[in-house]
Amino acid sequence: MASPLAPSLQHLMYFSSARPGLGSLDIRAILGGAQVRNRRLDVTGLLLFTGRHFVQVLEGRAADLDGLVKAIQLDTRHDGLQVLVRQSIRQRLYGQWAMAFVESLDDADALDRLFINTNPDPTPLAGILERAARRV
Repeated sequence: MASPLAPSLQHLMYFSSARPGLGSLDIRAILGGAQVRNRRLDVTGLLLFTGRHFVQVLEGRAADLDGLVKAIQLDTRHDGLQVLVRQSIRQRLYGQWAMAFVESLDDADALDRLFINTNPDPTPLAGILERAARRV
């Protein structure tokens, strides 16, 4: 008998650039909408905002993540969305939050360096997100 979480539970990580002039009200709207939508879909994750970039981890069923990525791509508050990691998982790493949020200017320069490349290596990003999760 297959586990109810196995094959459709996925972990997705993306990066995008914030629209210039994005303010705290915009960030609150993004976060509030994500928390409501994610609870409804049983999606969990973490959003890191550096003042210039967003990095987000989403975990949930594949079909729900497909819909979320499409909606996020249409959001004009950011652009240049790149899905960096998408893989099947057995259990969630960010399961305690419908959408945790960390704002960290400390990580802005590291992310700038990481994403100068058109094909960034997501390995250092995982460490940045793990540190961010400890600050929630």
